[in-house]
Amino acid sequence: MHVSFLRIKWYYIELTSDIDLEGYDWKPIISLSNKTVNGNGHTIRNMTITDNELTDIGFIGTASNCTVKDITLQMKKVNILLMRLQVR
Repeated sequence: MHVSFLRIKWYYIELTSDIDLEGYDWKPIISLSNKTVNGNGHTIRNMTITDNELTDIGFIGTASNCTVKDITLQMKKVNILLMRLQVR
């Protein structure tokens, strides 16, 4: 798969340009295992996270045996409720 800012192979994700997420609510990459994410010195700007239903928050939700390198993440807004209520 190849789009203008991202190149994906089964084991490798590579940014090919900066990404501006202005106006989008980021949902984390749910799970990565045995992968490399190479930012090639690029930046993901204006990352906003506002979903209170997420259990794993960030750029990547969970990662196992992964490498994330040479990437800059610029957060614009993180607005989440970290308290969960349990009714018994």
